[in-house]
Amino acid sequence: MPKTAPRIPDIDLENWMGNLPENIKEKSLTWLSIPGSHNSGTCDLSSEAGNDAFCVNIPMFARPWATCQRFPITYQLEHGIRYLDFRLDFDSTKDRFFITHFLRSKSSPKTCLESVRIFLEEHPKEVVIIDFQHFYHFSDSLKDQFLAGVLDLFESMVCPVPNEDQLLTLAYMQANGFQVVLINRYKACKSCKTPKNLFFSPRDFPTYWPDTDNATEVIDKAKMACRIQHSFGYITQLVLTLQGAKNFVYLDLRNFYKSRMYGKAMTWLHNITGGSQPNIIITDFIDFHNFSFPRAVIKLNYLKEGESLSDLETSHVNVHVESKSLSPVRIEHEQPRLRWIRMRPIVKGGN
Repeated sequence: MPKTAPRIPDIDLENWMGNLPENIKEKSLTWLSIPGSHNSGTCDLSSEAGNDAFCVNIPMFARPWATCQRFPITYQLEHGIRYLDFRLDFDSTKDRFFITHFLRSKSSPKTCLESVRIFLEEHPKEVVIIDFQHFYHFSDSLKDQFLAGVLDLFESMVCPVPNEDQLLTLAYMQANGFQVVLINRYKACKSCKTPKNLFFSPRDFPTYWPDTDNATEVIDKAKMACRIQHSFGYITQLVLTLQGAKNFVYLDLRNFYKSRMYGKAMTWLHNITGGSQPNIIITDFIDFHNFSFPRAVIKLNYLKEGESLSDLETSHVNVHVESKSLSPVRIEHEQPRLRWIRMRPIVKGGN
């Protein structure tokens, strides 16, 4: 018998939110399955040590293990990523903010966030969740100043935190021109002036760091997250963490992830059943096998109760094969194309 046409359409990664059926757009944002990248801004790390001083003398060793993504922010967004994860560092000697993961990124926070703004202007039906996971060496006033600059950049795109009786849906955001959800994980001080109703808290989008190099343990914890009541968002981390010198046989994080995590992650995604989908799912190196990770996560939104992607597959996909048609793109450090409040701190120092 000839195979029937797949019920799930081919995914246009660049416009997938705008293309969702209306009944899915009416669901709470916390019920959508959204692909995200872990340490989103680490594709172009420099040799400068960031928050971890032990890296300062061994950048050539640290970089392969600190790099979590292969492509810049715009390319990630064009390939379906709708959650971005940033760690920020302030250097009082240079009076500058940096994106960091052991080493500092060559791309500034300003450049990365401007690329988000440009993408959203060109894709008015898409929404991006931006999570500021860590602030290293920031005083309260510096945090305030940085976040004020973020609000100035995105302006009316920023979605306010809804009231308790208000359902935050994709349809609501699209109808009101809201395209940015901001998550701030630091405890605001009493003197902070940043509007609290424009930043979602860790309670709205909790996350759990597996802190293991065992992929089975990571998947087990991800399965537990699927059973959490969807009254709030949840960020599932499909990431491995180095646990000593035994992991260095893989030479870099990309090979470590590909060998130990990628296949298990894709198998789990393809066996999730409708009605128990996770909310936000993040991982390292979202580009494997022609961006199969974001494709699979997006397809979860189309599942009916009890069915899985494996049930609907029309052909077997070897999830361990990496696409050879992709190559790292050259990072362009262009002149800013958008207005931005001065992000350089007025005062020096940090806590």
